[in-house]
Amino acid sequence: MKSGERLGCGELPSEIDAVIAAADAAAAEHGVPVLLVVDTLARHIDGDENAPVDMGLFIAACDGLRERYRCAVLIVHHSVQPIRASHGHIR
Repeated sequence: MKSGERLGCGELPSEIDAVIAAADAAAAEHGVPVLLVVDTLARHIDGDENAPVDMGLFIAACDGLRERYRCAVLIVHHSVQPIRASHGHIR
């Protein structure tokens, strides 16, 4: 079964399998998570954070994790400079 099918959100990068395995192992040992933290967006996105398609796939993966574990998903995203607006795709 492909990773996206495991999360119910279509075709996703294969790296999500490692995240699912780690979260499953942590849940088995410590109980179901209430919060998953993705730190940072730039380190975990498979593609360009400024591209709508790539961001859509990333958000779909986060939604799939949220639904799988019924927990909150927090995505850390840093701005380029404190004075400037944040970067990345905004819908």
